[in-house]
Amino acid sequence: MLVDDLKVGLSFAAVTGTNAVLNRISLVVKHSADNLILTWTNSAFGLQAASTVTGAYAPVPGATSPYTNAIGAFPRFFRLRAN
Repeated sequence: MLVDDLKVGLSFAAVTGTNAVLNRISLVVKHSADNLILTWTNSAFGLQAASTVTGAYAPVPGATSPYTNAIGAFPRFFRLRAN
């Protein structure tokens, strides 16, 4: 079964001194023809990719939201990381 829209809620904590701030950011993944389209709302996060879920993750050069990734023969895993 193919899921057309998948919304993933991600949490992160920013710690400064003794104060911690917990924020939520959404990553939306859509399927369109032979592509996955990844969309996120906070430009303070950069997209990273790896060929295995355990890494090693590297920044996707020039990736901005929305980002289109062609579906290919090899798996690709994505994550957002604060810049």
